[in-house]
Amino acid sequence: MYAGQAVTSSDRVAIELLAYAKSLADRGAVDVVSIPIVGDGGADSFDLLVGAGIAIGVGPVADPLTEVVGADLAIDDLRERQARLVGPRRDGS
Repeated sequence: MYAGQAVTSSDRVAIELLAYAKSLADRGAVDVVSIPIVGDGGADSFDLLVGAGIAIGVGPVADPLTEVVGADLAIDDLRERQARLVGPRRDGS
């Protein structure tokens, strides 16, 4: 759920999106991201603003999907954004 609109993506995308949104909120920042969704005509994308002061929610759907087209690319993008935001860990990794 985002701004009163429900969209359907994969569990893996939702997990990464929430992790990135939390990192942004912790730093008082916002960002625009695009995630893959299942639209009326099949694969589609959804752009959303995430971060500080922005409410998003995830939950189960009646017909859960195992894969969403573009999920791996979106997950990689969200992880890269979070890595840039958080920076290297103290152990150098």
